[in-house]
Amino acid sequence: MCYLYLSGIIYNVYCIADIGILISEDPVAIDQACVDLVYASTDPGKPHLLERIESRNGIHTVEVAAEHGIGSREYELIEV
Repeated sequence: MCYLYLSGIIYNVYCIADIGILISEDPVAIDQACVDLVYASTDPGKPHLLERIESRNGIHTVEVAAEHGIGSREYELIEV
């Protein structure tokens, strides 16, 4: 459980462990890579984060962005 302090109110939010820092010039590829890393995670916070992503049509947003030519869902992860 993580805590978010916003405008004087403390919210309990579920979070996932650090999965790294990603960078790309392609906004769709970076979103797809992040979602894929979350799906592949074994972190106990994963179900809560996926529920938030899926309940807000996060995957659909990535799909539509790719369909509109904003970027590509294909990517290559390179560790440095």
